[in-house]
Amino acid sequence: MLQNASETAAIKRRFASSLVSNVVLPLQDHVHNYRNQTRQVFYEMRSSYEVLVHKQNHVTATRERYIKACKAAEAAIRARNTAMDKLNDLELQAKKATPSSQLPPLALLEAKKNVQGLDGLNQRIKATLDESVAAKEVYIQSDMTCRSDRSRHQNLIADMLLKVQKALIYFLETMEIQREEHLQNQVMFRVASMYQDMVTCVASSRKVLFDMSDPIFQAALESIAHFSDDFKAPDDVLTFITEQMTNDAETLAKLSDVRKLV
Repeated sequence: MLQNASETAAIKRRFASSLVSNVVLPLQDHVHNYRNQTRQVFYEMRSSYEVLVHKQNHVTATRERYIKACKAAEAAIRARNTAMDKLNDLELQAKKATPSSQLPPLALLEAKKNVQGLDGLNQRIKATLDESVAAKEVYIQSDMTCRSDRSRHQNLIADMLLKVQKALIYFLETMEIQREEHLQNQVMFRVASMYQDMVTCVASSRKVLFDMSDPIFQAALESIAHFSDDFKAPDDVLTFITEQMTNDAETLAKLSDVRKLV
């Protein structure tokens, strides 16, 4: 029994060592790899998001420049229209107040002189309109690029999440396979070996016990048979022992009564 207990303890130690080397260490490696893959996935997603935010800011700035150019063009056109309306009013008033044979009044000449700057105003309007059109083209192109980057970012997120899911599934499947292999190759084998050792030990102990008790029992039979030749069978021996114990009990009871009387 002591030898079997020592062997059982050694088997337990080997099983614990096998558990660490075949389950715990591979589990730690898989967890480390899964964390690295997940960290890389989130890093790529963050980088893509930063690029997308930069594109969106560029689109916003381009849109603001386009709106500013449009407002400048509207202001220039409004100033030109105001100047033209003022000139037309002055010409109409001059025609009503001055005969056709006389020269135009000084106010009309000064107004015409001031309105001669309309060419420069028209050029400025044309420049602002060209700038507005160019800003619009840049805004449209930037918006298309941003939409494309947004779609690419969404696809990247979907791919990365699918990658993480596949890595997790692979990790779980691998651990399940290793667990089954360890149970079959290590645990079940060790348990069967321990059970076989226990059966062998019990059978050996039983044999030793019977080998030790058989001579004692035979000696008891011979000592009992010395009193009578009729008590050879085991049942007769047991009957004789029972009768002897009963007689001894009655004798002890009588001795006890006699001692009380004395």
